[in-house]
This record gives sequence, structure tokens and C-alpha cells, in this order.
Amino acid sequence: MTTFATTYGAKYAHAVTCLTKDREALLAFFDFPAQHWDHLRTANPIESVFATVRHRTVRTKGALSQG
Repeated sequence: MTTFATTYGAKYAHAVTCLTKDREALLAFFDFPAQHWDHLRTANPIESVFATVRHRTVRTKGALSQG
């Protein structure tokens, strides 16, 4: 993180400040074993809801059209 801040700090000061300030939260993902990472990435409840809506929208597309 120090190398990143040194490299990009001058050009992207606000972004580097945000990333360094929230470093612990950003890197908490890596505190878990690697075999759990796939499940952690896809466990977002909002993402799951939208995936269901997207699936149903694609499957029913054109079903009510009068052709």
C-alpha cells in the first residue's frame, strides 16, 4: 500500500487518501482462507436479488408480444 500511495499520491491524492484510510476494511477479505473467497464474493444479498430479476427478464422477453 505504501508503494501505491507513493506512486499515485501526487496525481490522485483524494483516491489514495480514501484507500489508505479504509485499508483495514478493504483488505478484510484476505483474512479468510482462500477456499472461501468465491463464496464471499457472491454472497451479496442485493446481487442475488438482481440476478433473479435479470434471469426472469431474459427468460420472459417477448413472451407477451403480439406478433
